[in-house]
Amino acid sequence: MDKKENLDPELERVAFGKGTEAPFSGKYWNEHKKGTYKCAVCGAMLFASETKFDSGTGWPSFRELINMANVVLKADTSHGMDRTEVSCRNCGAHLGHIFDDLSPFAGQTGQPKKNGKRYCINSVCFIPSLINHSTRIPEFWLQNFVSRSPYLDMTRAPTRFSPKIQKFVKCESVN
Repeated sequence: MDKKENLDPELERVAFGKGTEAPFSGKYWNEHKKGTYKCAVCGAMLFASETKFDSGTGWPSFRELINMANVVLKADTSHGMDRTEVSCRNCGAHLGHIFDDLSPFAGQTGQPKKNGKRYCINSVCFIPSLINHSTRIPEFWLQNFVSRSPYLDMTRAPTRFSPKIQKFVKCESVN
């Protein structure tokens, strides 16, 4: 089966037409959840959220790759610029570019300082595996541990904590 078959038209334009999303238009440029980012075409692991930062450019920016072996870097002089293209080694998808970080935010808390590089990647090229940080209590844990807790107010639904500990845990229904 051809990798390009059944791709979203925007993903095909960017990944195989070497296009780019408009700044601040992609889904993940302002994403702050923890997790990993994979290639949207083949699923190769690319970046960890711990290396993501706000470069002020409007594209998701990362300090480093999970595994350098998953990408190909090559010179790109298109559009009258000298830059380095980042492509997926497995499927050949164009992901974005890597730059020497000249961001006005460089050096501030959470910004890259060590290598001074910024992987600037198009959101459409990702399939993220992100973790929602609101606490969810698995049913097994509720049935076997929480229901025996003296801190539970059993007059409420079993997924609600008593006011004594409610301020420490945000509880959502797991059904």
